[in-house]
Amino acid sequence: MRASLAGIVWLSAVLGSGVGARGDIAYHFKPGVEGQVRGFVQFAEIAPEVGDPDFTVRVSGSLVGAAPSTDPTSGWAFLDKWGLGVFNRSLAKDVGVQGQVQLDGRHGGEYIRLEFSVPVRITLLTFASVSTGESVELLADGAPIALDSMFSGSKSIREISVAQSVWPGTIDFTHASASTGFARQWDVLFPGSAFGDGIQLENVRVKPLPEPSTLLLASIGVAALWIGSRRRRARQT
Repeated sequence: MRASLAGIVWLSAVLGSGVGARGDIAYHFKPGVEGQVRGFVQFAEIAPEVGDPDFTVRVSGSLVGAAPSTDPTSGWAFLDKWGLGVFNRSLAKDVGVQGQVQLDGRHGGEYIRLEFSVPVRITLLTFASVSTGESVELLADGAPIALDSMFSGSKSIREISVAQSVWPGTIDFTHASASTGFARQWDVLFPGSAFGDGIQLENVRVKPLPEPSTLLLASIGVAALWIGSRRRRARQT
């Protein structure tokens, strides 16, 4: 009996690891990584640095209140050595490219949109150039995520990082009080900044929703092993 139960536990662990293995998909937004090139990346498909190379993410950017567009007068996603930002055309031309692409909400809220082929759960975000006071909002398929309740009443990126004892600018959702749930479309939104600072999105790690066929195979395998153990016990009695 103990051997049968041990076998069931072992098979469950093996099959379960197969279900979760696909979840470790990590993207590093930087020129030179996985063929990424500095410049406009509106509606670009970006391959992961870690995980299935075909599991790309479609990136775009816009100002809050407007959908991402190819209109040259709108905000576009822009990639430089600091990560992803939104090229905000409402800024003065003499601000320079870095100032125009940083996510700060000083001239209207900005957001980066991440679109996946299947629903995913965000497990980690990393931002560059984070200082005191910057906060972020997340929308999952258009629905807001309650970050303040997930992280003890604070949405400040640096405060969350300090509380988690991780690199400033990192939000590890695996240590939150609840998971974000799964969605195909994620908006990383910056409605405004009281300090006028700017940051950029550097890393994203996601866990895809397990495929129904994978879960079904795991269930069938465990059930078959259990039935086999029962039959063996019946023959022994």
